[in-house]
Amino acid sequence: MHVVRRLTILVPYAGLLVLGCSPEPRWVALADPTARVVTLFRPDLSVLDTVVPGGVRDSTRELSGLWPGLDGSTLYVGWRGPRSSTLERIRVSDGTVLDRAAVPHGDLAAVSVLPDGRTLLVGTVQQTGDGIASAVQFLSADLATAPVGVDVCTDSLRGIATVKATDKLYVLCGGDQLIEVDKRLRSAVRSTTLGSENGLPCGATALSLAPNGTIVYVLCHRSGQLLYVDRPRLTPFDSADVGTGGTDFVRSPDGRVAVIMRPAGLGIVVFDVRRRTRVADVRTSSEPRGLAVGIDSRTVFVVTGGDDGPGQLVAIGLTDGGIRADVEAPAAALGPTVWPAEDGPVMRWTLGRR
Repeated sequence: MHVVRRLTILVPYAGLLVLGCSPEPRWVALADPTARVVTLFRPDLSVLDTVVPGGVRDSTRELSGLWPGLDGSTLYVGWRGPRSSTLERIRVSDGTVLDRAAVPHGDLAAVSVLPDGRTLLVGTVQQTGDGIASAVQFLSADLATAPVGVDVCTDSLRGIATVKATDKLYVLCGGDQLIEVDKRLRSAVRSTTLGSENGLPCGATALSLAPNGTIVYVLCHRSGQLLYVDRPRLTPFDSADVGTGGTDFVRSPDGRVAVIMRPAGLGIVVFDVRRRTRVADVRTSSEPRGLAVGIDSRTVFVVTGGDDGPGQLVAIGLTDGGIRADVEAPAAALGPTVWPAEDGPVMRWTLGRR
């Protein structure tokens, strides 16, 4: 009797260890701006659910973005308006609007929940009489507080990156400007202009931050380089050739690879940032428009297509570039977004000796 009781306890515990060591995405989401609906897919790209934000398909509003909450039960949905943008937090199960906030200073360009789980980071781009102005807005994750804005540049905002390991966030703007913002002070504290590579200007289009916060990776559209920027000095110390024409990239949560989107080349590049080598070049049926890597760092989800016809949502393996699954995606789909995200509440077990 004593032996049976011990086995009953240990077997489920061992099962938890196996599941915790290799977390997988729970769902992948795409937004259809024409139908104004959000579709949730399982990791194998079978349809999990379809959600109408707010429960009503409002033709007077333009759906402009989709971002996951950290808890997995909520999504942030962006709407474009004539004077300001609106951000809503909706319940994934039925689309009910839980919170709503008007976000001044133009169109939504980036939204993410900071690692503290309580603060929402919103990047905006606004047309002004003098040109373009970009700002970073700090809101509470429940959208209850008035946004606190930080003006970052007089050009278009290309991306924002931060990690738990640093109290700084990094903003990339047009003109190859890299700006450091102190999250606690809510202020821009440093900036630099990235130089030329191979005799060509960088043409920076996207950035990411290493998990330990020591390296800022910047993708150069024109020179075809991936820059390795020393974060404390805010100066490039190395670069790697990843090919020209890259418009966006995401880094895997384990920090090993960067997945680079190349619309003109109709494909993506999987690049090992530690070994500085290409893992795979994957051709897609049409232009890639967005991508997200699963929390397990094994799969990248890529949405392809144009504005006038359906595309595809494709799951691609990061170890070999093989296509795992694909389904039809709506025209001009927004996303994909994956949950759990990198800072999501995922259990990770570490086995060790006592």
